[in-house]
Amino acid sequence: MTNFAPRLRLSSGSSICVLLVALSMSACSDATSSGDGDAMSSAATPDTSVDASTEGTDLDGASESDASDVALEEDDAPMGFQGCLLDGGHYAPGEEVPTESEGERCICDDSFELACEPACTRDGATYMPGEDVPTTVAGETCWCTAAFEVQCVGGPDPDAGAEGDAGDEPEDTAGPTEPLVPEPEVTADFSLCSEPGGSFNIYDIQNPACPDHVTPNPTAKPGVSVTFEEVVVTGTFGDTFFVQEKTGGPYSGIACYAGQLNFSALEPGDVVTVWGTYYEFYDLTQLTVEDFEVTEVVPAPEPFPIVHPAHIATGGPLSEMFEGVLVQVTDLTTLDTKPDCPHEFGEFTVTGDLRIDDMAQGVWDPHLGDEFASITGLVQYTFGEFKLEPRTVADFDVIEAGAQTALTKCIEADCIAPEAATVTHQVVVNEVMVNPYGDDTGQEWIELHNPGNTPVDLNGWTVKDCAEQAMGLAGTNLTLGPGDFLVLGAQADPILNGGVPVDIAYPSAFYLANSVGAVLLYDAQGVLVDQTRYSAFDPWTSLVSGHSLARVSPTADGTQPESWETSYGSFGTNNNHGSPGASN
Repeated sequence: MTNFAPRLRLSSGSSICVLLVALSMSACSDATSSGDGDAMSSAATPDTSVDASTEGTDLDGASESDASDVALEEDDAPMGFQGCLLDGGHYAPGEEVPTESEGERCICDDSFELACEPACTRDGATYMPGEDVPTTVAGETCWCTAAFEVQCVGGPDPDAGAEGDAGDEPEDTAGPTEPLVPEPEVTADFSLCSEPGGSFNIYDIQNPACPDHVTPNPTAKPGVSVTFEEVVVTGTFGDTFFVQEKTGGPYSGIACYAGQLNFSALEPGDVVTVWGTYYEFYDLTQLTVEDFEVTEVVPAPEPFPIVHPAHIATGGPLSEMFEGVLVQVTDLTTLDTKPDCPHEFGEFTVTGDLRIDDMAQGVWDPHLGDEFASITGLVQYTFGEFKLEPRTVADFDVIEAGAQTALTKCIEADCIAPEAATVTHQVVVNEVMVNPYGDDTGQEWIELHNPGNTPVDLNGWTVKDCAEQAMGLAGTNLTLGPGDFLVLGAQADPILNGGVPVDIAYPSAFYLANSVGAVLLYDAQGVLVDQTRYSAFDPWTSLVSGHSLARVSPTADGTQPESWETSYGSFGTNNNHGSPGASN
């Protein structure tokens, strides 16, 4: 955080006059009665923040028009106003002040001075790292990075929907767009099919054009008994390993389920003979392994290069051809860290809407804006989606990792509780810090309030959101007295949470989405006691970065925008605003 005032300069040629004062009625009187020269001297406090020597002009040399401009600004201020004046605007303590400087956010602090900190700026608005940045480009996601730059991913095909004359200038849109997906130039080699009536190979099973392809595909046990000879291991995961024909290419690979066998010693490059039964397991072509034998070891197979990730994504032209095959895709960016919102299955999507799965758990922690030169893995089909299964962290060739706070905001449209659901208001969600200045991690908090006349035991109560987040309150010292407040916080240590007086740290992970979200409170019997909704979009106007949402009344409907206001209370060390643990 830097103080803005010492960086201000006043010159006779300046058309912008800045005055940071606490005006009283007498101050206004002094300014108007002392003349042009005294109008400058009557505001003694700002003189300490003006370095006339920098511009080669001292205060005595200021023109009469400059001095009168300052006096007019004082005259324009409301009588008794205490705050900051900037270019004719009046700003109360805690209010964000517009600035022409790029890359910073400024507010009027409690000493009536401008305090500024680095920020992302776009279209006159400011955003802190991890915050969503609005965009008018369809399909585009933008956010403020830890380097205070606006980063965007996604967007439409630049040629999609193009109309008009050939000479029309293309419309300029902000942010990057997805390149056109090239047509694949991959064809299957039918000579790799076995001779009719001969021994099965993997091509016969996978390629519907092979003469011995099984039709119709078996969809249940016992399936078709097969033996694959001299196939090479490409990857191992939990209860499944993958093999493919040594020649490789389209239709060469298959998943082998071997949960009842010990294959922990298998490694890529092992050549094996595999005995088992083939059938389609929920549309996944799979061999249930009865036994296997390692016959030799060769160098691990090289992945087949895929020109564009969309080719092997769900619905892609090559997805079926490369099911079970080791491939490599290039030039990728993480687009969505929670594609199954509100559920969490450990997957994320990259360029071309290709899903990256986690059969090898914990190999990569995705963030929006991750950039990869390439990702290598096995093409797998589960739960109606084609996915890429990296084997180890070495399968990720990383150019740059996205910001730790750059995660897809996961909010379900259909909440677990309707907005019109009956609530008891025995305890209410009284104040919520959704989007603090700086990193949200550790600084978010929720304040509960007992508006009644009797104590309430919160043991066994649960705080939820509209999706699957839930944290249970448990303990012997959870009685909330009449009129009392309880602050639940992501971090109990005031050094780490920005000075929030947290009573109870979140007992489990819980985050407040910055754009649209909810906080629901249930008692020990599962009765909905209160619910809060909030949004960064119209008709909501009270959700402001660095300021808590404060309930106007305990009896107000927490789902409606008119029930909430922006808090300008002061607390803590990070210049956030609110009144945690006290009345709004």
